[in-house]
Amino acid sequence: MEFKDDNFAFQPHGVDQGSDRVRDLFQFAILTNKKETARVLWNNMADQLPAAIAAVGVLKAWANTLYAESKVPVNDLVSD
Repeated sequence: MEFKDDNFAFQPHGVDQGSDRVRDLFQFAILTNKKETARVLWNNMADQLPAAIAAVGVLKAWANTLYAESKVPVNDLVSD
């Protein structure tokens, strides 16, 4: 599978061009709780470890904010 236009090129497994866009889409998927989309994008990223570390940081901060506001344990707020 390959998608190309003048401004974007997406090639699964080893994305070189447009990797910033893939990273941005991954972050958006994390923030909007699109787990499967985030997994697909993450699997196709060249720099998986930094993306995973950033995602964990965002999700931890989000969980701490939810806990602080609701005083409900985070495990009760998050479903798998």
